[in-house]
Amino acid sequence: MITRSQQFDLGLDRTRIKDPRDAARQAATVEELLKRLFNENREHRWELQVLADEVGMGKTFVGLGTAFSVLEAMRGGTNVDDLRGCYQKILIITPNNSALFTKWCREVGEFVKRCVKTEYRSQAQRWFSAVRVERIDDLVSELRRHGASQRIIVANMNIFGGGRLRNYDIKRRHLLGVLFQYWGARFRYDQRERLLKGAPGDWPSNPKEINDLTQAEEEKILFSSEKLFKGLQHLDSIDGRVETLLETCREISTRFVRNRDKLFSGVERQLVDIYRALMGFLVNKDLPLVIVDEAHNWKNGPTLGSNGYKGFIELIGKRSRRAILLTATPFQLRPAEMLEILKVGDHLKTCPAEAESGIRRNRMYHHREDVIRPVLNNATAASRRFAQVWAKLPPTITQGMIDAAWNDKSLDETRDQLQIAAKRHGAIRADEIKSIIDPALSNVDPDLRQLMREALHLFVYNADLSHELGAFVIRHRRHTEHRMFRVGMEYQVPLDGAIKRPDRHMLHAAPGIDVKGDGELPHYLLMRCVSEMKQGKGRSSLGSALTGCYSTLIDSAEGRAIQNILADIPVGQVYLNLLMGMVDDKQDPQHPKVREVVNAAVNNWKAGEKTLIFCFRTNTAQRLHDIIDERIRKELNKRRDCCMGGPESLKTLRSRLTGRDRDLVVLGLDRVLWSMLWAGLFSQSTGRTITPDDLQLMDQDLPLLAEAGLRYGIDLLAERPDRVFLHRATEHVIARRIIQKFSPQGELGNILRNIGSEQWIQGPYGLSPASEQDEEDSEATQFDERGVHSTYEIVADVNPAENKRIASELREKRSRARQQGQAILDVYGKGPNLWLGSDPSKAWTNGNIGIGKTIDEVHKNLFGLMFTDSGLDWESRRLSMQAIRRAILRESVLLRLLPDKKDLDVSGWGDLMVTSFFASLPGQRESMADRIAVFLEDLLAASGSLRDTQSARYALYNATRLRGQQFVALVMGNTDAQSRERIFSGFNTPLLPEVLVCTSVGQEGIDLHRQCRNVVHFDLAWNPAVLEQRTGRADRIGSKTFRERALSSGSVETFLEIGVPYLAGTYDERMYEELRMRAQTFEVLTGGDLSADDAEGYDDQNNPEGKDIGLRFIPLPSSMMESLRVNLHIWTDPIHTR
Repeated sequence: MITRSQQFDLGLDRTRIKDPRDAARQAATVEELLKRLFNENREHRWELQVLADEVGMGKTFVGLGTAFSVLEAMRGGTNVDDLRGCYQKILIITPNNSALFTKWCREVGEFVKRCVKTEYRSQAQRWFSAVRVERIDDLVSELRRHGASQRIIVANMNIFGGGRLRNYDIKRRHLLGVLFQYWGARFRYDQRERLLKGAPGDWPSNPKEINDLTQAEEEKILFSSEKLFKGLQHLDSIDGRVETLLETCREISTRFVRNRDKLFSGVERQLVDIYRALMGFLVNKDLPLVIVDEAHNWKNGPTLGSNGYKGFIELIGKRSRRAILLTATPFQLRPAEMLEILKVGDHLKTCPAEAESGIRRNRMYHHREDVIRPVLNNATAASRRFAQVWAKLPPTITQGMIDAAWNDKSLDETRDQLQIAAKRHGAIRADEIKSIIDPALSNVDPDLRQLMREALHLFVYNADLSHELGAFVIRHRRHTEHRMFRVGMEYQVPLDGAIKRPDRHMLHAAPGIDVKGDGELPHYLLMRCVSEMKQGKGRSSLGSALTGCYSTLIDSAEGRAIQNILADIPVGQVYLNLLMGMVDDKQDPQHPKVREVVNAAVNNWKAGEKTLIFCFRTNTAQRLHDIIDERIRKELNKRRDCCMGGPESLKTLRSRLTGRDRDLVVLGLDRVLWSMLWAGLFSQSTGRTITPDDLQLMDQDLPLLAEAGLRYGIDLLAERPDRVFLHRATEHVIARRIIQKFSPQGELGNILRNIGSEQWIQGPYGLSPASEQDEEDSEATQFDERGVHSTYEIVADVNPAENKRIASELREKRSRARQQGQAILDVYGKGPNLWLGSDPSKAWTNGNIGIGKTIDEVHKNLFGLMFTDSGLDWESRRLSMQAIRRAILRESVLLRLLPDKKDLDVSGWGDLMVTSFFASLPGQRESMADRIAVFLEDLLAASGSLRDTQSARYALYNATRLRGQQFVALVMGNTDAQSRERIFSGFNTPLLPEVLVCTSVGQEGIDLHRQCRNVVHFDLAWNPAVLEQRTGRADRIGSKTFRERALSSGSVETFLEIGVPYLAGTYDERMYEELRMRAQTFEVLTGGDLSADDAEGYDDQNNPEGKDIGLRFIPLPSSMMESLRVNLHIWTDPIHTR
């Protein structure tokens, strides 16, 4: 049996894994997957597994850990016979989602960098690496590639669905040449000549030259003529495609045939079809393991062959020994869909012998159809019946009464009996259940009897389901106490009310947003239009189009349908004309839901919080983007006018921050020696410990400083000296003093010698100006880096007498300035700095107390980015510093660091800005400095290099170069892949954008959690799994929510705020009620909480939330909730267990 590799440890990923329990759960899951997939006991071996952990719990790294273990075992010559004769490669299949596809390609490198132990990492980087394939023949070519090629192949589902081939023209021509050889005399030379008269103009007319390829053309051919010839022999033996093409070619090559060029297009189509069919022959070995991400996309695959399922089965499925399906939403509401994706097991070749494979496939088939299907149906029906009874409990029933009944000794004993029955193999019989349950209910309160009856049925069916489905499925449920749903009207009021709700962490009953006032008339008119359209029959629906925003109705199919139908209905036309006069884009900001969501997003922006908004309708998404963007720009202008007095003052401030001779430029400069102190590098020195006092510019350093000024022609005595030069020269002379005094060796000595070299003064970090070229394609950030990156040349020799005079005057000038508290020469050691605090010495003295912890993290991460196997990488430090300066000195962030006008004192702005930088943001525990530390931590943890454009590290850096001041970004289906990736990456950093409006392209597989804890579901989905997928973008391991909660003290808590701002009395409300009902069933089946529900809410009733019929939410006791859950987990949280 294959066991978990000891070469990696998922707990080593310190960036994502802050809680060791997450690492323990992931490691246990890897072990269980391997145990089930390769168990030597055939009764406990299941070759197909579904990993269904909830969103954001680390399924990707669990899958990679399993893949790593399998490949390492194969490299070591495993004796697992089931893998005999397999490729030493694993295929990962992603949905047709470019961002998710790219993410998987990078995550392989991330896994090695973050989780593989140091002693194995270098070797693992060579063999456990990923190659991305985007065409079916590229996949086959990679599988067949010998030597030290990448062992992980990442492809998307689309390549199995008939996507276009790359260089398909030359490949068709090459294949036709091989077919000429294969057909031989059956297709004569003269026929070939006539056939080629219809071929594309760049094809040779001479049949002998059809395979005469240039070197460039040969490089595009993936398979030799010999391999294709053998493939044709095999294909010809199993179907008639080759013969059909021969007949087509004979017809076209008949003498005097007209329009051969048009007819030849049919030949081209058949050539592509045959080429694809040949791929199956060319895959001449089996794969040890296939991993399919977001496998619920194949919920209709076996029936319809959709999303590439059919092509996958034909090419790969029947050549795969094992398969792992990843999905956070396995049930998708209907049991049949769960069973559908399990049908992948019907096609696996589980071992080298086909007869034995067939036996194993039959075993999985019978377990699915004869055991799981009836058990799953029973559990689904029981959960629905239980929900209906619970919702109708009389108002006299309390939680305490339910708790007492459920924990009564008689029912407790009954559950023990039911549990024993459920553990027997196969579906439990209804008559057996009845015989156990009925006698136990005789003494139960009549008002609770039916609830207890249905609860016991649900208990036993879910226990049965846990046992039987658990053979195939592993699912860990996350604890959701950190979530807070703000539903309907709750979205309009302060958080206090929602925080106090015991059911705040789940979809719950709450009144919708009132549409009275300005918003009432359009909705009333639409209701009348719909009523006229239906001629008063059926329930009225106000339409999801209008609940998005007004202009969406005009843009929607529903709006156009109403206009067409009412054209011949006079009364309806009157209502319609009135409605259309009100629902244009100018009125959109006044739409009730739009208004509330925009206000919330802007308020979050003011507090420095990011907001993620999901929509279905593209027009609604576009309008939200435009309205929020306009509001934020107005707020920005207001703030600028308040604290600056106008744009000119802001321009002046920018010059102070960027001009090399201006006072505030020093705020963003990198004080490398101080950074070394915080990073602990000076601990490597010999002799006494280096302290902040050693990093002050001393009188004894002034002659060297004066010498540098003279040599480079910089007047250090000027009223406004070049502060960038002064900064570098100060650092240079202090480093030389430290070298002379301590004689440091090793890494420390190398760094200090770099700083003490002449090149350190001449360019940033001693680098040449050529390194600036990479920024030419970057946007105008309104923060000019030219001052910070100034270069200097030696222009004169030094006159000793002149040098002595300047050193003396510098000493005197500093003495006078100190009396006034404004010594420029003391800035390096004592002046405020964004990366060191208002007083660097004081921050150091306080150590890890207060801002010291943040400063420590910033500088350890900066140096971590510099240290590489090949030496010190100063360029990475330069780019990293440039990225974080961008983050802080953009207008949207800069204005938040400035004082209000009443505090205006331009001379003290440096201290004020630094203090603001380290102060907690409104309503948060984190400061902007904390966010920068997190960004650098992510940058350091990411694999690759800042100069490798395909690496995860570069993708994060590249996000800092987002073009324009995109406070609000919009990602839709037509957003190009490069822009989409940059926006997603930027949103996951402290940088822009700060509000992201997204359609369905962002709901699966994208990480947006590092800086965001506000999610809004603007448009509702019928499927609660979609809601969960979208929420999961911001609810993942290592999220901002958990960082904030870790920093919380006392009773104040931070939540992941999930907005569901539905409108009362509209189609929105009916949809929300149905969603809650479905969510309840979904959650019961997948192990979540239950919630009372009103399944009868109509949108034309008063108070449709249920108050008129006396509906009450009666929380179930926690012990009962725990008993009713489906348990598919293999690891138990020790803390929650206690």
